[in-house]
Amino acid sequence: MIWTVELASYLDDAPWPATKEELIEFTERIGAPYEVVENLMELEDSDEPYESIKISGLIIHQMKISFITKMITN
Repeated sequence: MIWTVELASYLDDAPWPATKEELIEFTERIGAPYEVVENLMELEDSDEPYESIKISGLIIHQMKISFITKMITN
């Protein structure tokens, strides 16, 4: 899973709180790039909805890892 700020921005207007399935349906409906849908598919299945992109720590954590990896490899 590799998130960028650009990819995460497709979730700004998502119907929060939302389940993994609702987020996938939303991004497909708005025509987000496949990378967004693919990343959402990798989220853990949970009975609890995600409250926001900021609270879904997995997304933010992956964005930080991606940024750090790019900095190290460049």
